[in-house]
Amino acid sequence: MNVSNEKILAPHHAETLKRCRLHRRVLAFNDTTDINYTTHSKLQGAGYLHTKKTSGFLMHSVLTASPDGVPLGMLTAEMWTRPQSEFGKSEERSKRPFAEKESARWLRAFEAAATISANGTTEVLSIGDRENDIYEVLSAERPKGAHLLVRVGQNRRILAPALAESSTESSTESSTESSTESDEQTLTKIKEYAASLPAQGTMDVHIAHQGSQSERTVTVQVAFGSITILPPRKKKGGVRMSIVVATEVRSAEASASRQETEPPLEWILLTSLAVESLDDARLMLRYYALRWLIERLHYTLKSGCQIEKLELETVERLQNALAVYLMVAWRLLWLVYQSRLDGQQSCEIVLETHEWQALFAVMHEGKSMPEQAPTLEQAILWIARLGGFLARKRDGAPGVKVLWRGWSRLTDIVRTWSIAQRHFSPS
Repeated sequence: MNVSNEKILAPHHAETLKRCRLHRRVLAFNDTTDINYTTHSKLQGAGYLHTKKTSGFLMHSVLTASPDGVPLGMLTAEMWTRPQSEFGKSEERSKRPFAEKESARWLRAFEAAATISANGTTEVLSIGDRENDIYEVLSAERPKGAHLLVRVGQNRRILAPALAESSTESSTESSTESSTESDEQTLTKIKEYAASLPAQGTMDVHIAHQGSQSERTVTVQVAFGSITILPPRKKKGGVRMSIVVATEVRSAEASASRQETEPPLEWILLTSLAVESLDDARLMLRYYALRWLIERLHYTLKSGCQIEKLELETVERLQNALAVYLMVAWRLLWLVYQSRLDGQQSCEIVLETHEWQALFAVMHEGKSMPEQAPTLEQAILWIARLGGFLARKRDGAPGVKVLWRGWSRLTDIVRTWSIAQRHFSPS
């Protein structure tokens, strides 16, 4: 039987598409991560990662979510290896047609996301970080209802409206439209233009924990406008985009207390959606702040599911295993974020009846089975306790590691429960 990670994920992709099309707008976060198996010396088929001494494979995935940040499922997960023979040949690879370059994965991801809007009623916003700032992606044909939101990574040449002189009083939160641009177009660079845009208001942005940077909420000044991105030299055309700029505002006390590893937040975003008011700009920033969901998915795979500790013989088998773990990692995220959205709803939104009944039985030995399903918040707490979570007042919310351990135990418990129900229940 010919099994591949694409075939394993195909049913999940189809269900994800159905869930997405229940919404008027869907966010599609895409990102690349390394799957590192350097310590797996006998692995067959591994390629190099950042250096010749690190090995494994790469994955570019698309995670969909509702505008509220509830993960809806994986849309694609492209996996590939870099042949060891290609290491050190970046100049040679740069001369290849775009479709043959590794960076073309970003365009394929956008095209996959665009299929969501094919029903004519759902709008999709494909969201990517600075690596997604690729002219071929920005200038790609966009089907109706398919849009981009990308953080600027390159200081591109642009045509922008000349900024008219205006007093600070004209740039207040009460203004709903930018009134500081003239009709005259000026050739400039995007970062210089972003720095010159006057703030139109402020907002708070929540920043998730990333590496050495702590979780925090910061206040940013918000500016926005409309520009034309000029193509790389020797190419024709231009792309009309909206620009949104967020710059952190720090008090002297906050600046003194921050570590040097936490530079002030500064986002320059491009979007194909019209941004005509402060509310529009704020919405784009809220959407981009949710991009950390896909990083959380990768963290769940590596720290929760511990996929990099698998010891299968070939890369192909590891990729097939990863396809299964991707669905598990998404479901764990779905559990957590559905609970945050409304923890008092029935757990049957994410658990089948036999699953929550098995969970209740093992957590309440000897008690009668309730007729009504427990709340989602309660079910998640029980799953976490199966994974070793003590649920003390000072413990806070359970993390992905204990949820993964609890979910693994629940899977075995549910299987045993189902067998017992079939063989020992009175007929």
